[in-house]
Amino acid sequence: MSAVAGRRGASTSRSPLIVAVSGLVGVVSLAGVAVVTANPSGRGTDLTRSSELSSYVAAIHTPLAQGGQVVVEEMRPALADVAAGRLSPSQLAARAQSWVTALSSVKRSFDAIQAPLELSHARGFFDRSLNLYIAVAEEVEIGTAPAVASAISTGEKADAMFDQGAAITQAALRAAGLAPSRTLPNP
Repeated sequence: MSAVAGRRGASTSRSPLIVAVSGLVGVVSLAGVAVVTANPSGRGTDLTRSSELSSYVAAIHTPLAQGGQVVVEEMRPALADVAAGRLSPSQLAARAQSWVTALSSVKRSFDAIQAPLELSHARGFFDRSLNLYIAVAEEVEIGTAPAVASAISTGEKADAMFDQGAAITQAALRAAGLAPSRTLPNP
């Protein structure tokens, strides 16, 4: 009986250690199961990221396309007409107020769209480009040759800002394994 008692005592004294190790193994196993269950393919984060990027690019398409229409179809040809002498700066100024109004509306729409964290820098470039395009229209409103010359320079800066935002966005799409946007420049 003393041998049995000795074994019980030995196993009882080891019991807390065995229980602790078993408990630790159990906790680690459960944590692993929880991770696999939450992200069975290991790609859930990538899928979420891809979805956020795609949603953002789709959301900014409309306001940026509307702004692009004003810039490409109205502002640039009118500025070229002034440079070629087909339109006076004062005639151009009469058109500029509608550009300010249209671009300000585009800016408000764009500002309402939340960018994913990784595209916040790109968003900043798009935001600055919209502000600069509005500044172009405001400079043109002055109706003088020097104001128009300044507007052309400001427009070139706005184009560069927009292109930088587009480049960052396209790079993020490629890094996420997505096709580049067909609505943004693709350097």
